Amino acid sequence: MDNRKILAVFLAASLGMPIAAHADEAAKGARKEKAQAYKAQQQTENKAFRQSLKDVPEGQREAAITAHRNSQFEENLAAHAQMHDQQMAQLRSKLTDNKNLTDAQKQEIIAKAEQEYQNNVAQAKARHTENMNYAQQVRNDPNLSPNQKKEKMQAYYQENKAEKKQAFEEKKAKRKSLREEYKKKKQTTMPVTETK
Repeated sequence: MDNRKILAVFLAASLGMPIAAHADEAAKGARKEKAQAYKAQQQTENKAFRQSLKDVPEGQREAAITAHRNSQFEENLAAHAQMHDQQMAQLRSKLTDNKNLTDAQKQEIIAKAEQEYQNNVAQAKARHTENMNYAQQVRNDPNLSPNQKKEKMQAYYQENKAEKKQAFEEKKAKRKSLREEYKKKKQTTMPVTETK
């Protein structure tokens, strides 16, 4: 291949990179907007649900709250499964177009993404069960006033929020490390061309 063809290929590739990066950012932005809309919809539903409980007797209220939380959790799992399927389809498409990775590396990336999703689902289920059990324990504690129960639950959720954020940051760092590892492997496996 002469130098003009090499230069033409290099220029075409470098011009295409910002377009691909922009497309990835647009897809990421669309996913974020969709997630925010879903969250806003649930917040609206929760507000309406709380309003509907004002005249409900205490025993029935607790049962209704438990049923509502379980129902929303199942809806969340279904929504996350749908988002996961879309993201995996995009990942597979992106990996199919990637000529720098081997088939084994592509399969490893897919397997790790799937495993991370399955771990997230298992953790979410365990966290939901733990939250529901803790809420039941606090509700049934006769030594606490209604305000103390509310304060105890708020403190519990704030603690969980901090733990969840820390776990997210750890997963993010792990994914970044994995990407860097693949980049290093790519650089060490690239053939060295001699210049004349």
